[in-house]
Amino acid sequence: RPFFVTPVPAPSVLARESPAPHSFRNFTSASGACSPNTPAAGVFGWAEPISAMSSGRNSPAASDKEPSLSQLFALLLQQNADARKDAQKRQEELERKLDRQFEQSQEFNYRLLAQSYELQERLVSALSTSVSAIQRL
Repeated sequence: RPFFVTPVPAPSVLARESPAPHSFRNFTSASGACSPNTPAAGVFGWAEPISAMSSGRNSPAASDKEPSLSQLFALLLQQNADARKDAQKRQEELERKLDRQFEQSQEFNYRLLAQSYELQERLVSALSTSVSAIQRL
């Protein structure tokens, strides 16, 4: 159930006095207009429910529908921790993928090197055979 602020002096009086820390929530516009869904709008055009800003010490607990500030902060911390874990997992997966690609690249390079040595040996053998044949002529 929402908690409503008790009536406070008109905005012109508040301008001369030091407002309460939460008084900025009591005014929705410079003219003192109030949102139409506020029950107190008919009597006090500038009163607004404060259930959304209940934070514990000086105000009643928030309704079951609205999380408290500490709950929102805890949720934010949990989401941050989850995001870090997900990012760490993605980084580890990418590192493993990069390692596999590097190993495959190394294997490919070794196969190419072995083939080039084999072709070089064949070429030397063919040249030797050709030189021997030319010398016999």
